[in-house]
Amino acid sequence: KVTKVTGKVTVRDTKKPKLTGVPTKRNLEYNTVRNLRSGIKAKLVSGKNLDSKIVVKVRVPGSGNYVKLSSKTANSYRFDKLGTYYVQYSVANPYNKKAVTIKTTTFVVRDTKAPNLLGVAAAKTLESNDSLDLKAGVTAKLVSGADVSSGIVIKVKVPGAQDYVALTAEQLKKYVFEKPGVYMVEYSVANPGNVQAVTKKVMTVTVSLGQISPDDAPKVTPDEWK
Repeated sequence: KVTKVTGKVTVRDTKKPKLTGVPTKRNLEYNTVRNLRSGIKAKLVSGKNLDSKIVVKVRVPGSGNYVKLSSKTANSYRFDKLGTYYVQYSVANPYNKKAVTIKTTTFVVRDTKAPNLLGVAAAKTLESNDSLDLKAGVTAKLVSGADVSSGIVIKVKVPGAQDYVALTAEQLKKYVFEKPGVYMVEYSVANPGNVQAVTKKVMTVTVSLGQISPDDAPKVTPDEWK
């Protein structure tokens, strides 16, 4: 005589999913565009793929709240603020909504590129003893928009000289081009956060002797002509 008993066993996967590929802290350049979902993988312990279920949220510098990103935005996210971004990845088990895996990483955004130097003329033509305000209209900004005009350094190489000479603030306001010839005026500005990132521009100033009025001409007597 045989007795048989049949039992039903239901196997479920209710544990937190596995979330991989989340990067460690990274440094990025200002205005970098990045795919925040690239390389991020999720799956259940039992092996089912959950990549499409990953939720990406971002907390931008200066904000206290995370904002959920759409798939389109996450695939092409622009870091257009300076400071620390917090990027949170989360995925829930579809069979147990309370089983959620969360991982967070940070991106530190900096502006380390050479500044933009604006308003420097390529060349000018003057007469001897003419003067210029060499800093008038010349400005400098970081790629991120910060004004660094106060850091502009102006040097002049006079005709016949081998080296540039830095000018004082007073000289900048009214620099007198006394000698005829070609002057080289060098403008340079460094990124205060990366002193090796320097922008330089040179303005060429050609100075002619100019015309002498009859009143200014030297007086020569007939005897001196002889």
